[in-house]
Amino acid sequence: MTYIISIIFIILGYYLGKVTCNNHFKKSGIWITIAIFVLINGLHSLIDGVSLVGMSHWKVIGLMAGHELIRQPVLYALFLGMILPFNNLSRWARYGVAFLAVTGVWAVSVIIGSAFGNQLVHIQQFESLIPYLQFLFIGDVIHHVFDWFHHRS
Repeated sequence: MTYIISIIFIILGYYLGKVTCNNHFKKSGIWITIAIFVLINGLHSLIDGVSLVGMSHWKVIGLMAGHELIRQPVLYALFLGMILPFNNLSRWARYGVAFLAVTGVWAVSVIIGSAFGNQLVHIQQFESLIPYLQFLFIGDVIHHVFDWFHHRS
């Protein structure tokens, strides 16, 4: 059943990619792409923040450093790749938006999750659904990769 749900989320993500694509939705596609990325990144980071409640300072630093040293560069690469087809942004605007969407959203969400962790602890009941969002994201990335190859030739 897990495989079927994963495949459904990849397909939904692919069609989400069509909606967010510059070639299909013109100028508003970039804003939809950024909003969805920020939402998924923020939700992941919020849950990370909630899970840190009650841990020692050093344990939090160790866990966050190990986790984010891998996650942040991957998110930058994915995000910059996703907005690559939108040619109406300069290079520095892309980097600025990427910084806000990746690191800015992460910092704010982890702080909120940590500060209000006791009130938000019930959000962890949805933790089993969160991995499926990555398949939605994968489907979206697949569309953007296909779109990039299509418009490159």
